[in-house]
Amino acid sequence: MFVIARGTSFTYKGKAVKAKDVAKDSGVRYVLEGSVRRAGNQVRVNAQLIDGENGAHIWSDRFDREIKNTFALQNEITGRIAARLNVALMRAQSRQLKNGPPASLKAWDYALQGYVGLYQLSLDTLGESKALLEKALELDPTLAVAWIGLARMHYRAYRRPAPGISVPHSKKLSLEAAQKAVSLAPASSDAFTMLGQAYRAVNQVDKALISCETAVELNADNSGAYLCLGAAYMHPGKAAKAIGLFEKAQRLNPRHRPFVAHFYTGQAYSLLEQYDKSVRAFTKSFSEFPKHAGVLRGLASSLAEVGRVDEARTILGKYLKVARGKRDTIEKLRAYHKYPPAKFDRLYGGLSRAGMPEK
Repeated sequence: MFVIARGTSFTYKGKAVKAKDVAKDSGVRYVLEGSVRRAGNQVRVNAQLIDGENGAHIWSDRFDREIKNTFALQNEITGRIAARLNVALMRAQSRQLKNGPPASLKAWDYALQGYVGLYQLSLDTLGESKALLEKALELDPTLAVAWIGLARMHYRAYRRPAPGISVPHSKKLSLEAAQKAVSLAPASSDAFTMLGQAYRAVNQVDKALISCETAVELNADNSGAYLCLGAAYMHPGKAAKAIGLFEKAQRLNPRHRPFVAHFYTGQAYSLLEQYDKSVRAFTKSFSEFPKHAGVLRGLASSLAEVGRVDEARTILGKYLKVARGKRDTIEKLRAYHKYPPAKFDRLYGGLSRAGMPEK
């Protein structure tokens, strides 16, 4: 059964929306809504399942439990929903929860707070995220979700150096943290997704493919796993297959950071030399994140390839401001990415036509 990503669901939090509108907007049939209230060690969860076509209430229930049984409560709720629909709605999630609750709920709390900064588009929040994730691991070194977050933090720091936490070995630290997460949670799709991204960062493409494929097998509703697999497929030149995976990721999670899927799609179309389509994809990504260096670079190159050179030069000017001298020549770009020459020669050619100097 198709299950929408929770990142998309969170965009409705605190808003007065109708379940029918949510279902239509997200492309789903059923909507689960409810509330959580906590008093001391007690937690009350109200949940109801609604038919998105007619707004009818299919099922509702109330759960009163002690906070120490949060994970058991989560399994109970998903189990009841699955039984009501007569399908294993949360099969993948249940696999990830079977190891039980974390050793320290305080560590879990720190880890979740650390994730808040990770999903901000600003780099200024990464330092705080790093501190919170490390605090979580001090309390519970076996907390896989914290190792995943730490791996993601180092991954972001290597790609876009952040204030106070940029280190020479960010790629290596990201890989080590992701490997630790997988060793602690071998049934976690998120852990294998992060491992695949970390392997891509160090150009171990074969291992990246295996990791991302494993992530998809563990949870077929994980949009990040499809992005990871599609990006890995672009290395050996399977760009057409990658596009289908990016579309799947977008379908699963249409409202959560869509600029990433559009950015990857633009790259894939560039590799296929379908520049009109790459311009459209990069333009969508640009409208969502106008200061992303990779988006600006790809859009400038694709615009030049379709003959819109004046527009390409304008976008290149925006890119050069973001690059701040670190990747402002084609020579620097080649040294930074270390991609196989055949992969991005077209990108460099378009940038040259847009006005980027060779050296």
